[in-house]
Amino acid sequence: MNQKGFANIVLVVVIVILVGAVGYFAFVKKSEPIAQQPTPTPTQTTTSTKSPTPTTTPTATEKDVTNQPAYLIAAYSKNGKNYVDVDYVEWLHGDASLKAQVEDGKCVSLSECYDFPNGYKRNQNSLVRTFEVSPSVNIVVNGEISAEINKLENTQLPNPYGRNLSITFNKLKDAVSAMGTLKAFITIDVKGNVVTKISEPYQE
Repeated sequence: MNQKGFANIVLVVVIVILVGAVGYFAFVKKSEPIAQQPTPTPTQTTTSTKSPTPTTTPTATEKDVTNQPAYLIAAYSKNGKNYVDVDYVEWLHGDASLKAQVEDGKCVSLSECYDFPNGYKRNQNSLVRTFEVSPSVNIVVNGEISAEINKLENTQLPNPYGRNLSITFNKLKDAVSAMGTLKAFITIDVKGNVVTKISEPYQE
């Protein structure tokens, strides 16, 4: 082989090597993943639609009742409205009274229980309920409340307890305040969470 032929072979080899090198680097560069730049998060300006947590819990609606026996805990006025705090009880008579007394451990058997003329007042739940009192409430008292009013007004009656004494809510407040820790026994009518009638039964 002459010198010129050898030079041509070398040139071809060099060209092949260069083409291969260029192709290799081009392939590697193309297949190399491009780093993803994080997309900037825009500032959130949307106002939450969630309702705020109430600061007070609404009073649960009580069942409407008529002549519900209860102990009167308090009577008062607040923000131009009148209220009473009461503790519901059961007012039982006859066999129901005797059976309840045995269940409550007041006596051993029905024959040993006393059939209270004024009924047996059973309090198995000491929950105190607060009710608004209607401005047109009808209040009639026959017992401890009427006796307290008679004392406050220095009224001399043949019957110190009075009978069917109609009073205002202000008089009821005065009497309950004067009674201190003594809880008057009453019955109430409640409609739509508002007391429409307060009665103090006559008891011998």
